[in-house]
Amino acid sequence: MALSGNKGEWSEPYVLLKLLAEGQLFIGDEDLNILPDLVYPIVKIIRAEKGIGTEFEIDNDNKIVIVKGTVNSSVPINDFLLYSKSLFERIKSSKGNNIYPDIEDFLASINVHAMKASSANKTDITIQIHDIKTLLEPILGFSIKSQLGAPATLVNASGATNFLYRIDGNELTSELIDQINNTEEFSEKFLLLSKNGNYLTFIDTVNKTFKVNLQTIDTFFHNVIAELLILFYSNSDSKENTVKNFIAEITKKNPLG
Repeated sequence: MALSGNKGEWSEPYVLLKLLAEGQLFIGDEDLNILPDLVYPIVKIIRAEKGIGTEFEIDNDNKIVIVKGTVNSSVPINDFLLYSKSLFERIKSSKGNNIYPDIEDFLASINVHAMKASSANKTDITIQIHDIKTLLEPILGFSIKSQLGAPATLVNASGATNFLYRIDGNELTSELIDQINNTEEFSEKFLLLSKNGNYLTFIDTVNKTFKVNLQTIDTFFHNVIAELLILFYSNSDSKENTVKNFIAEITKKNPLG
């Protein structure tokens, strides 16, 4: 079955090809600008598909040594450079799902038969780097977030990411409840509640594991997100202005005191 994927999905094999072509892992700042003084040589990249591991080792002879079990083969680094550049240009200009037979053939030749590494892994790519300062060679896992298409999401909405609120304020009539339920736009639902003297009070996240994950960022981060959700769904501004307005509003509300 041919490999087919969108911009984000094709970005994962692209990252594998590009890193092997360049042999370096650059560190970036908060604006995704490369910090030229912070770069780690790559020793090897480890990838697993269906429980079978493949190691891509960068040697000193301009080749990538591919180790799968007891079988070794080598491919010129220049091939990785050519295919990574070609795939990058196609991803940028693509729309929807796409099939690239020549890219797929090259990936198959280096024992890559799937877009993603094994789903058993918590990370998208595993890299062993050489730290020039400490001389250590740690094996690190990374998630791949592609910005080549739509901005990457940090959290995927699901039943596990729901927030629970209570409606406080004046009593709701059955007529008003029906009107709110039959209103499609959330900003209009909030407007109806506000006109009736009602407001939302955050209770908790539905999923406790999700709450703990948020608390690894900040103890009360779930409370901040709860306020941001209310701002987002009660907002009727254009999406370009939401972040700027949210910062002003959340600062004014100061939910954590």
